[in-house]
Amino acid sequence: MSVERSGVPARHATEPTALGFADPGLLVVLAVTLVLQCSAWAALDGYQIADSVEFLERARSLVRGEAMVDSVSIRPVGFSALLVPLFVVGDWIGLPDQRALAWCSYLLQIVLGLLLVHRVARIGAALGGRNTGLVAGLFVGANPLFLQYSAQAESGIAAALCLALGLERFLARGTRRDHLLGGLWLGVGFLVAYKALVVILVIALVLFVRDRWKHGSSWLSIAAALALAMLVQTGIDWAIYGKPGASLVTYLVTNFGSVTYSILYRAGLVKLAHPIYEFVQQFQGKEFDAPDDPVAIGYRGKQSRWWYFEQMPQMLVWPVLAGFLLGLARAAFRAQWKSTLLVAAFLVFAAATSNKGSKDFRLWIPILPCLAPLSAWGLEGVLASVKSKAWRRTWRALFAVPAVALGLAAFLALPTRRFGAYWDAMDAANARAHELYAERVLRARAWGGTRAPESVQVASAYNWAVYLHDEPGVDLVKLPHQLTGWLEFDGAHKAHDLEALAELDLFVAHQPILSLHPDLLEWVAAHYDVRSYAWDRGRQQETGPIYLLERRSDAFDAARFFEVRPGASPDAFRDQRALDAPFSFVATDGSGEKLVLLGFEIRALPTDGWSWITYHWWTPTGVSRDLTIVDRLTALDERSTWQNDHRGAWGARPTSQWRAGDLVSEGYPLVPAMRAFATDGPFRPIGGGYRRGERIPVRLWMQLVELDKAALERGERVVVASFAPARNGSFEPIAAPTDPMRLETPEGLAFSADGLVRVGATFLDVHPSARVPNDGRPVPE
Repeated sequence: MSVERSGVPARHATEPTALGFADPGLLVVLAVTLVLQCSAWAALDGYQIADSVEFLERARSLVRGEAMVDSVSIRPVGFSALLVPLFVVGDWIGLPDQRALAWCSYLLQIVLGLLLVHRVARIGAALGGRNTGLVAGLFVGANPLFLQYSAQAESGIAAALCLALGLERFLARGTRRDHLLGGLWLGVGFLVAYKALVVILVIALVLFVRDRWKHGSSWLSIAAALALAMLVQTGIDWAIYGKPGASLVTYLVTNFGSVTYSILYRAGLVKLAHPIYEFVQQFQGKEFDAPDDPVAIGYRGKQSRWWYFEQMPQMLVWPVLAGFLLGLARAAFRAQWKSTLLVAAFLVFAAATSNKGSKDFRLWIPILPCLAPLSAWGLEGVLASVKSKAWRRTWRALFAVPAVALGLAAFLALPTRRFGAYWDAMDAANARAHELYAERVLRARAWGGTRAPESVQVASAYNWAVYLHDEPGVDLVKLPHQLTGWLEFDGAHKAHDLEALAELDLFVAHQPILSLHPDLLEWVAAHYDVRSYAWDRGRQQETGPIYLLERRSDAFDAARFFEVRPGASPDAFRDQRALDAPFSFVATDGSGEKLVLLGFEIRALPTDGWSWITYHWWTPTGVSRDLTIVDRLTALDERSTWQNDHRGAWGARPTSQWRAGDLVSEGYPLVPAMRAFATDGPFRPIGGGYRRGERIPVRLWMQLVELDKAALERGERVVVASFAPARNGSFEPIAAPTDPMRLETPEGLAFSADGLVRVGATFLDVHPSARVPNDGRPVPE
């Protein structure tokens, strides 16, 4: 029988601890973790990140032999390979609803998370005994980042599990077989997530220092497994991308190159950093003009280099962080090679990620097998001085219970619902698609056709946000290029996307993707009606309203972003829509320019019941100024107001481009509340006591002004020109009253204290979210 260096029989080397699945303490830890994971699943709404969908999409592409549309080749294949069986089985049984595969991926992630907790517990036990292992496992199970991604496809937990399985073998000082298995697990970890490479290299280095050449099977097995993993990934890249090592080389250059450059630059070795920086820039296809002074290049990250340490409580709640600091101190003053291995892996990984431009604690999930055992070991080191076993249990509970409670609280505070409204919008798209398909079936029967109607084509500006959320019979199309890169697209890229958009029946898009790209908005406005939009103040911090757009119809009253009708008859237009009396504005500078508000319309849109307000303008003279239209809705109490200050036609067709005879209709989402689409502060609907009923009487106020652009950039509002109200058919402006106690003119025009003029009045339906019970209590502000 062979004997390892410490004298322990080799047959025990594969069992570094007795902390197996039958251990009652471990079962409790796993049960607590499962409860937390299920709570996390219930709290998640929508995909957390696009990466999750990319893994799913790549797995389905591998199964079906399809090329991924608009794929960024920097992902290893390992984690997607774990998901391949789901799509194999789904296609084999002809699964009609692909959403079930997304749910299965969640279950797989939960299982991986439970296995990670178990293996981290064993690492903790190998470091400091059974109690250390149990506490370490609990610290992982209650970690807020672990919970956020424990119920969605994300490679960090799988990579952490592979690292834990490898670490466990090497911490045991096992046989060559253990070293081989440990090295293979580390190699698989690299195939799952490239970011595991830093940890793997540190483990190999520490083992080299410990074992050197005489007992070098430990680090040699890692080197061999890592080389094998790279060879496998190179071949897979060749098969997928047509270029050997495409994703591998891209990752190594863009990540290790930028980190190396950053470290050299901050160390003052600018001349060494300069060629690396130039190489990385050129590799990424960016133009690089080297300055005369290399120091002028500089390094600018999106966050401080100390961001991870400044924000550490986001990753480790305070009890766990306290234990971690104690663990670092214990490792420094009572060093042993096991703790040194874990500390070295953490420090190097932290240094590498701190020198990346973009920082996110999600990148730290693979390092949990080092963080949690060190934290538990530090805590147990302090408790070892407590002689009473009962008191040790008490103090351990006083750390463990708050760690779980604070971990769950920190998770619940994360923005886990920010893209959930995309699923709501996709549900609306599915429902509308079924209606459209039913209409096509009826038309096909009426025409006597024998072929089945074409499926309903649907696409999303964020394809990843609705991936696998389409129902049977709906054809979810991925655009050739993500619209988020619209500003950088050349003409060919834009043309490809517009060609795809032109073939759609329905299109789901969030407001910024349209409003920030005027040329895209103008095209969309000309080709689509606004069917509905989703808005939830608590979820849509980043997206704003999410629109369901439908291929443009012939309906004259359809909701649209804007429409320009050159030479249209204003009188015929008003008669068709039964608009109230028009309201005229004229320039106060004597230029004779005139704008006429022909009227406005408000309609409730389906699904969520939010409203859409449309203004109809006509100019007999044209306008030379880029005016800001200040529009405000007030209820009779005027405590809360809806305000929608905007440039003409969303800024895509500003008033400076309105020509004589143009009739311009512009529509906007109407959520009748103060700062309706702001994500901070309370939601304050307008209406006061009328919110107890069905409808709210409201008044519409307007002001047309030209604002100084330079002042706006400074955050100041400086009016440089204005249009004032005028009698219909007249070019004479009517001045606002100067007496603040009398804000109505002899002509019957009413003004607000800040100079807006009342242009109309109507009734608004009370939205269910704004209704208050008629119980006699004061209406909340």
